[in-house]
Amino acid sequence: MKLLKMLVVDEAAQLKECELLIPLQLPGIQHMILIGDDCQLPATIKSTTSQEADFGRSLFERMVSLGAEKALT
Repeated sequence: MKLLKMLVVDEAAQLKECELLIPLQLPGIQHMILIGDDCQLPATIKSTTSQEADFGRSLFERMVSLGAEKALT
């Protein structure tokens, strides 16, 4: 089986960080491209406890909050 080297995630602003950890476990992943719009719908979370712990935040949102939006465009 051929290993994937790049992971491309569309609608990354709606994907929770914990959900993104699943494909990142694939062997051979060296690069990741996140495609999304942080001004559209955020990641959806219904648990108040998880929401208070920021588990509903997407990796895309975290990177934008750290000032990485230029790297994302």
